[in-house]
Amino acid sequence: MKLPPEHELHDVLAWTIANPPVPSQPSQTTGQPQPAQTFTEQTPYVAHPSDIPPATKPLPEIWDWDRLMEEAEKPMPPEILKDLLWKGCRMSVEGSSKAGKTWTLMNLGLAAVQGTSWMGIEVVKPCRVLYMDFELLSRMAAGRVQMIKKALNFGRQPNFHYWPLRGSCYEFSRLKEHLLVSGRQKAYDLVIVDPYYKAAAGLDENSVSDVMLILQEIERFSEETETAIVYAHHYSKGNKSDVDALDRASGSGAFARDPDAKIMLTRHMEEDCLTVEPISRYAASPASSVVETTFPTFKQRGDLDPKDLYNPARLEAYERKRDARKSGDSEEQPF
Repeated sequence: MKLPPEHELHDVLAWTIANPPVPSQPSQTTGQPQPAQTFTEQTPYVAHPSDIPPATKPLPEIWDWDRLMEEAEKPMPPEILKDLLWKGCRMSVEGSSKAGKTWTLMNLGLAAVQGTSWMGIEVVKPCRVLYMDFELLSRMAAGRVQMIKKALNFGRQPNFHYWPLRGSCYEFSRLKEHLLVSGRQKAYDLVIVDPYYKAAAGLDENSVSDVMLILQEIERFSEETETAIVYAHHYSKGNKSDVDALDRASGSGAFARDPDAKIMLTRHMEEDCLTVEPISRYAASPASSVVETTFPTFKQRGDLDPKDLYNPARLEAYERKRDARKSGDSEEQPF
């Protein structure tokens, strides 16, 4: 169809015909880095368009029995936290506002790169860690890491990387593309996202559909980078001692159902202590425990019962029972 000269698209089409696109020159460094190739800031990996995963994946085939049994014989993905977290899985760390979740996650990242235990949970082997910080000023975050380093008396950790994202991009699809283009898409075993609500800015955390938008982005990020993802989330307001652990998170019930693993940090009756409750989808969950918040680190309190969650109405009875136990009095106190 021929457009009349006065048509509004006539000028646009005429300009397009007169200015055809110039073919781009092929890059000298395309494709995935070869084993002998080492990434540096001076020689960055440049992604080829074919390397970028499509926005949607085709549906997987339906497995018959033989295919299912073949899959069952394959080894499990690499384990990060014993009986709790594997690569390709997602874990949420949940607690009340200002309960020390960021300190907790920083301790996790630094324990993971060293292969030491965290909150009484075994780190299976040393990991490569990326800490994505959407919340803190970078100087403040660096100061916190330095405080933990001094408290635990360890040296330089080249496998711990920090990404200061406060006031920057919160879109996981774009962040994933950046890792791809920079050659770091599969450079890490564990990625820590602190906190969830920054990445979900503008979405309603009480809406299942809104929450699933960002949780699906986190899932795709985990799958395509082949990392374990840990993100922080907060409890709803109010005392949580009589609320089931899975229902303490603020917002939609998707927060309870979506993660492969959860760590709940709930205030304990004992001052400055937290009950740590791990829940795993794929294994028998590690036992609950109590830690004391000796900032910048945490100390195990094996003498305390994880079931003694803070409740103002029962605090006086708890203190009487505790004091009687310390004095050697065997009289049972109501609790």
